[in-house]
Amino acid sequence: MNSVSIPVESKRILRPSEAFALLRQINAETREEVRENQATAWFALRLAVKEADAETADQGNLGLLIREDCYKELLESPEICPVPYAPKWLSGFVNVRSQVTPVVDLEIFFGLREDAEAVAPQRKVVQRASPSYLLYFDQGQESFAIKVRRFPNKLMMTADERMTQPPPLSNALMACVNGVYRQNGIWCEWNLETFKRRLTDMLSTS
Repeated sequence: MNSVSIPVESKRILRPSEAFALLRQINAETREEVRENQATAWFALRLAVKEADAETADQGNLGLLIREDCYKELLESPEICPVPYAPKWLSGFVNVRSQVTPVVDLEIFFGLREDAEAVAPQRKVVQRASPSYLLYFDQGQESFAIKVRRFPNKLMMTADERMTQPPPLSNALMACVNGVYRQNGIWCEWNLETFKRRLTDMLSTS
C-alpha cells in the first residue's frame, strides 16, 4: 500500500507543484511495489571462476539460478566411485537409492576451472566426496549430482536485473543458459533440459 501523506488543511487546495510532486511520489512507490511483486524466487548456487575472468564476472561472483520447483536434494558425505581415465569434469558415480548417478564438477564442465588432479589417472576405487556435499537432481533416468563448494541460498530476481548484454562467459556455460542477471554478481538462469541433453551426449561418448 502507498504510504504517501497528503497535507490536510481546512478547505485548502493543493498548488499544481504540490499535486505533481505527490503524483510523482505515488507513481514511484507504485512502480516499486509492482517490481517487488514481479520478483521471481530462485535457488541460487554460486560458482567459482578463473582469476583471469574475475574482471568480467564481477570479481569472481558468478552463479547459477535454479528453478525452485525443480526437485533437488543435498547429500552429505556420499561415497563417489571414480572412473579411470574419465573426463576431468566427471568426478565419478554415486549410488542414490539404488540408482547409479553421475557426479559432475560444474566448474570444470563449464570451463571455469582446471583441475590438475583430474589429469592423472585415478587409482582409488572409492573416495569420500571432497567437498563433502553433493546436490542431487532427481530427473528419472537422467538424474545427476553436482559438487557443492558453497551452500545454495534463495535469491529474488526481477526482470529489471536481466542483462541485455551479458559479460563474456564460456561457450559451454552459455549453451546451458536462458538468461543472465546482475545482482551482486552475475547470475545465469540454468536451463536444466539443455544441460541434461549435453551431459547425456558427453557421457555416451566418453
